Amino acid sequence: MIVPATLEHAVSVCERLVPEELTAILALHGDDFDPHAYARRMVDSCELHAWLDSAGYPQFVGGLVVTGPEVAATWLVHTEGWRAGIVEVTGACRLVLDTALESGLERIECRQLAAYRRAHRWYRHLGLRFERQLPGLGRHGEDFVQFVRKREEVRPCA
Repeated sequence: MIVPATLEHAVSVCERLVPEELTAILALHGDDFDPHAYARRMVDSCELHAWLDSAGYPQFVGGLVVTGPEVAATWLVHTEGWRAGIVEVTGACRLVLDTALESGLERIECRQLAAYRRAHRWYRHLGLRFERQLPGLGRHGEDFVQFVRKREEVRPCA
């Protein structure tokens, strides 16, 4: 079930991140990861949604952060448990991206570790496409890639 995310949802997910997500966060934001502080930054910077599993536990939290005029970046984190809801989460994320682009954003960007190929495949399901390599972007020289979706790439419903 997709619900508006609370701070508690975000903290719960941040405390149980998949290793690849944690590696990416550490590469961009430093070696001292505080799940509570990171969750607070997420909640304070954008409208977030959470996917709750059948037991009511949050497994995915995501949203869009405006980073410039008509530009936003995705903010998505998850646990191993999110796979049970991947179809619902993908559909909801795709709808959020489409709506944001139809409502005035020109582009949505997503950066991820170059080595985290599983995430890259999912971004393509969201309609994002590979845009460029970001070699050495991480604090310790980790390579990242950027995916993008632009307004003109939104296909209207038939």
